[in-house]
Amino acid sequence: MDIAQLRCFVAVSRERNIGKAAESLHLTPSPVSRTIRQLERQLEVELFDRRYHELFPTEAAAALLPRVVAILAQFDDLLVPAADPRPIRVGVTPWAPTRFAARLGDGLRDLGEPVTRVEAEMSSILLRQLSHGDLDLAVVHLPVDLPGIDVRALARYRFYVFGPADSDLPDTSVALSALRGRKAVVLPMILQPKPMKALVDKLMAAGVAEIEEIGFAEVLTLESRLRSTGAIMLGNRATDTPISQMIERTALRATPLDLDDIDFEVGLAWRSSDPVRGARIQRLVDWLHPVGRPREIV
Repeated sequence: MDIAQLRCFVAVSRERNIGKAAESLHLTPSPVSRTIRQLERQLEVELFDRRYHELFPTEAAAALLPRVVAILAQFDDLLVPAADPRPIRVGVTPWAPTRFAARLGDGLRDLGEPVTRVEAEMSSILLRQLSHGDLDLAVVHLPVDLPGIDVRALARYRFYVFGPADSDLPDTSVALSALRGRKAVVLPMILQPKPMKALVDKLMAAGVAEIEEIGFAEVLTLESRLRSTGAIMLGNRATDTPISQMIERTALRATPLDLDDIDFEVGLAWRSSDPVRGARIQRLVDWLHPVGRPREIV
């Protein structure tokens, strides 16, 4: 097993396509495919489930990936002068409240970290970049359950049930079970696939009669949609999110949902084993959210 094989493995895992991986490595597809086969024979394990035009990493590949990324990080660090440390590469999902991106910037400056570009992508994309060594730390939506990735929750969303101003929603609070039989709309699942699926599963388990996923354009007409269909929507009232700028919430009735009914968090995710920047990453994590500090409610 050599460095070229490891780079090939990471590229195929990242791209999930031999042709795209070959392009990223400035190679043709044949040697990339051959290298992966050789690696599988050496390890005596199948690394990818081969489907039509796409390769899906197996459990063995997912377990191997953090170790390979750590090896490549050490090798690449040999090429960097000791006096010129590599910056901590960070990312933030733009669908989280902007206060967390601002806090991340404050932390980097306060700790004297080199200036770095902040990657802004959906959580699912940031997590793939993190797993493959393209990022060191990211602000994402939880839950996250990936080999070699640690997480720490920053805040928990307080959810509200939104309906037309003249709806029959109570003024105080409402339990999820009280929504049985109602129709609900949800924001595009692609925003945060895993947490959004958990939210939909909770609604279905509570007996919500119908759940409709709306597109981004339809968010702009949400109030009229809820009024015409009699549906409700679950969301939060944070004022520093992109969605808050798209919804005229003063035209909607907002009833707090019982806090324990849905656990939807925003937090930090980082590689648990980074031989090059590990201590600096951990220092930044502790600055952003010290151990034992309670989660915020947003």
